[in-house]
Amino acid sequence: MDFLIVLVCLIFSVLSTIEQYAALATGTLFWMEIVLVVFFGTEYV
Repeated sequence: MDFLIVLVCLIFSVLSTIEQYAALATGTLFWMEIVLVVFFGTEYV
């Protein structure tokens, strides 16, 4: 599950470099990374 979440973030990172998807990917990626940090933080504790 963790690998899948990281892979999706990587895909959105690549999409954010394409002008057509930049606006959608940047906003989505921002929130996904916050959720990912909280998820891994709680998993660590």
